[in-house]
Amino acid sequence: MRVAVAGLLKLRLLALLVAALAAAGNQPAAAATLTVTDLAGREVVLETPVERFVLSEGRYIPLLALLRPEKPVDGLVGMMSPLNWTEPAVEAQLFERFPQARKIPLFGHRSPDSVSVEKIIQLAPQVAIFGLSDHGPGAKAAELIDQLAAAGIAVVFIDFRLDPLENTLPSLDLLGKVLGGEARAAAYAAFYQGRLEEIDRRLAGVSEQPTVFLQAHPGRFDCCWGMADGMLGPFIGRAGGRNIADAVAPGPTAQHTAEFLLAENPDVWIGTASGTAEEYREGAAPVFTDISFAMTGPERVALTGANGAGKTTFLRLASGDLEPTAGTVRRPVGGVVLDQSVAVLDPSLTILDNFRRLNPEATANQAHAMLARFLFRNVDALKPVAALSGGEMLRAGLACVLGGNEPPQLLMLDEPTNHLDLDSVAAIEDALNGYDGALLVVSHDEDFLAAIGTTRRLVFPL
Repeated sequence: MRVAVAGLLKLRLLALLVAALAAAGNQPAAAATLTVTDLAGREVVLETPVERFVLSEGRYIPLLALLRPEKPVDGLVGMMSPLNWTEPAVEAQLFERFPQARKIPLFGHRSPDSVSVEKIIQLAPQVAIFGLSDHGPGAKAAELIDQLAAAGIAVVFIDFRLDPLENTLPSLDLLGKVLGGEARAAAYAAFYQGRLEEIDRRLAGVSEQPTVFLQAHPGRFDCCWGMADGMLGPFIGRAGGRNIADAVAPGPTAQHTAEFLLAENPDVWIGTASGTAEEYREGAAPVFTDISFAMTGPERVALTGANGAGKTTFLRLASGDLEPTAGTVRRPVGGVVLDQSVAVLDPSLTILDNFRRLNPEATANQAHAMLARFLFRNVDALKPVAALSGGEMLRAGLACVLGGNEPPQLLMLDEPTNHLDLDSVAAIEDALNGYDGALLVVSHDEDFLAAIGTTRRLVFPL
């Protein structure tokens, strides 16, 4: 009898142990944490694995391809600016190999003040990866960092621009840790370091240093901006040259007079190539030639393609803000342009006052009702335009333009969703679907273009 009881107790204990193990197996695994120090010197704690993240600029995508060549855009849920702003040919290759990259949302345009914090939060990334000194938010954007932290989004800073000679490898190492590409980051670091050592070996017996001036963006700015102890400037010394700007510039870059350059008479003058077709002046190649385009009735035409290829120029020609150097543009109906500046609004007035200014026939109740359709309800309609974010300003502009008794027959929009969160995009889509006029829209947002019913498109360059 004692033997039977003892056996029964052992069986019960074994059953309890099996049940406990099964229950433990059904519990979600605790998220691992990773502590890193970013390029701003900030200690950041992350939950891993990182499965959702955003980038400040699309031009960091080639780094993702370096770390994860078979899945470069997996987990990338948003960017401030698209890759085609700087590398349209690379973006075309990316889209061909990874078509899902076309649908990556944008949460800004080309500057820190264009960034929509609301849209970043709506995208629900675990991590936001920004540059110390790129065109997006920098390490001094304390309010934005705090807002993202309050939403549970970690922020890490990398740097491939302010001091690429010193910060390229640490930034790559950081990205490798955050995104699970440490082995490939280490392999590239070894390759990179090997090339630097080869340069040092070849220069070991060289005593003569040619003088060099490295000019930033020749032709775009007044003469002459030079890179000194930042950006590409330090590479001159590492390559055996003497950077004449470094001795006199107060910072990473500085403007130098023609007299200084004539007196120094550098042995080598290097210019960094950049700029868009819009920034060319007289004597430059035209943005486009030999085109014929017409809109009939309430058509909805999308202008898509690479940045700098002429979409905004085309919009300015259509609106009358710019006249062609050859040929003619006929504009039989009036139109309104809403670009990133939303110049139709008076920044010294409230949203409500702007609506009443542009639509004097509207009653106060009608004005409030229309503004509410664009998410400016009650006291929100009394916000001064000068205090609005980029996304709010666009919504306010659309409300004022479309809310009157006689909306324009042609509405022209330049990247209308770049600053907007999902709720704002939905409100804009609803309003445009209720608009009876013609639309000419510059956008990279394919979902938005489908939602508003575009009927044809022009793909730039033409």
